[in-house]
Amino acid sequence: MMKRSQAIVLVIVYYMFLVLVLYAAFMWIQCSPSIIVRVFRSLVVCATLGLSLLKAREVCMAEFIVSDPEPSGVLQHGIWCCKLIAYRFLSRFSSFSVYPLVKICRRVYLVKYKGNVYLIAEVHSLTLSGLKEKSRRVREIIQRVLSGCRVVGVFVRSFSSRFSKVDFSSENLPSFLPDCVLIYDGRRTGLYHFGGKDVKKSMLWLKPYVELDEASLLELCERMFKGLYPSQRPTFGYVIGRRMVGDIVLNEPVLFDFNGHVLMVGKTGSGKTTLLANLIQGYAKQGFDVIVLDSFGELSVLGNEYVAGESFFLNPFDFLDPEEVLDLVEKVSVLFLEERGVFSPMVRQVLDEALTRLYSKGEEITFSKLIEVLKDLEKTAPQDIRTGCDAAIRRLKLFHHPVFEKTSFPEFKGVYVINLSSLSQSGRFFFSHILLEVLYRSWSPERPLVIAIDELMPIQRVVRNRVPASIIDELAKCSRKLNIRFILGNQEYGSLPDYITNMPSHLFVFKAISTNELRELSAFLARILERSEDSVYRELSMLRPGECFYISSNGVVKVKVKWIPLAPVRRKRMLTKSTVNYSRLKEISAEYKVKVDKLAEVVLRVSREDFLEALKKGDYEWLARFNLAHAPRRKLSKLGLALAAYYSIDVSQVG
Repeated sequence: MMKRSQAIVLVIVYYMFLVLVLYAAFMWIQCSPSIIVRVFRSLVVCATLGLSLLKAREVCMAEFIVSDPEPSGVLQHGIWCCKLIAYRFLSRFSSFSVYPLVKICRRVYLVKYKGNVYLIAEVHSLTLSGLKEKSRRVREIIQRVLSGCRVVGVFVRSFSSRFSKVDFSSENLPSFLPDCVLIYDGRRTGLYHFGGKDVKKSMLWLKPYVELDEASLLELCERMFKGLYPSQRPTFGYVIGRRMVGDIVLNEPVLFDFNGHVLMVGKTGSGKTTLLANLIQGYAKQGFDVIVLDSFGELSVLGNEYVAGESFFLNPFDFLDPEEVLDLVEKVSVLFLEERGVFSPMVRQVLDEALTRLYSKGEEITFSKLIEVLKDLEKTAPQDIRTGCDAAIRRLKLFHHPVFEKTSFPEFKGVYVINLSSLSQSGRFFFSHILLEVLYRSWSPERPLVIAIDELMPIQRVVRNRVPASIIDELAKCSRKLNIRFILGNQEYGSLPDYITNMPSHLFVFKAISTNELRELSAFLARILERSEDSVYRELSMLRPGECFYISSNGVVKVKVKWIPLAPVRRKRMLTKSTVNYSRLKEISAEYKVKVDKLAEVVLRVSREDFLEALKKGDYEWLARFNLAHAPRRKLSKLGLALAAYYSIDVSQVG
């Protein structure tokens, strides 16, 4: 590194050398006895000096001597006090002209490097006071030139590299510009690629060498912005990862501010949970209380863990009217079972009768007691009533879990992780809804709260127009009043209802779960990034675990999420023997080589009657929703064959 003071000393030494050269030239002229020879020698010396001044200004002004910038940004460039005023473009900017700047600047540079584009104005003056005034005028011009464009000022610390000259002309402009430097001095233009076999030298040594008309120069400037990767506007916040350009991870932090809601979308294993852990740590450091609904038991390392059904209980009948609970049961049943989940008048009738019997006995209402009453009613009732009881029992079994049998939980304070890994998908969705209802009715806005849900909906069961109205919508509408923020994770973006997609201030897009989802996200991001859908599609499809696009009011940036060690995924606990025949389940799972917990879950969700009806109708699309069949081949999967064996159904005799 060369300090400015050292460069000034070199300039003085250089000019002392030039004085000696001039003195030697003078003595060479004077030593001749002939007047004609002296005149001839004088003409030679004057011509040499004149050509040097015209053709080699850098030599005369010692501009090959360049110091490193001081903390104030001033450097020594030959005899000149010099300052490089630099801005980084945060988004694509096509209508850019350098002409207003060259009237006052020595040179203007457009530098494309690692997905960023920089504007650098080189300002010269003999004095520091003159340099300060010129810099002020240049900044005013830049503000006018770049009005309406998202830029940020940067400090140029290093501008030395290897450069290779590009041959081009007005008729033959390069169509694609990799990392390069474009120079303009008011008359000529130069273009240099980074890299090459030349020795490492300062960017300020590069010379413009081609005369271009205005249209060609503007076209060349526009091509500099092709392939520009967006970046954040620097602000204060919590570091969640590093910025990426293509596959390259830069040493540039990506910051997250804590205002507004968060939505993360991407397939399982794409990195959503790691990002969620980062955000939870950040919110906790800011003094927020955090409630984490942990679907897979991975986030226990982040705070106090409570296991649903063991150390955390929430009976919905303790907080909601029975009719409200049954309405919610129906909504969730429809979400998972579609039209089979709708309560018929008979189902409503038997549920009302069961509630009446429990009220008459003065007993506490729970799902298990409702099921017991329905079973007793089924024994003595007529056929139509028995059918209604059976249908009601099947619906209630979706939510038959110890967590709903009573209410017992500690005060929400700090980071509070509720482990839901023992619940089925329907149970997790129902639990989340009930907990949010409780918070909606009881939370004090004096304490800021963050609610984190890593799997918002069982997406493989969701049809967009069937999603029921959600408590999340109600909470989002009054979140500012309640001082509540959401962090929501989901596998798909396109299937979410509008009230979910419209609420976040921060959107993180990880690798998509399906081709259709990938196309929809590519079109969405292409509009924001001002890039072609094909290029965005390719980049989204090649995202690796922990890589995502982060979209906020502060811009769009590609991120490599900071890694945080998580707890191993816990296998879902086996359901109780009272719910399924455990010994038969293990025997059939081993015979058909399927996981016991998967078979147990599908036994709860698909009754024998529904399964048999679907087989008779050949409704393989419905069966495929539960991974029981391959719809295109119209054949049962291993899980479907195992379920048929569990229900003692001979598949060959059906249909």
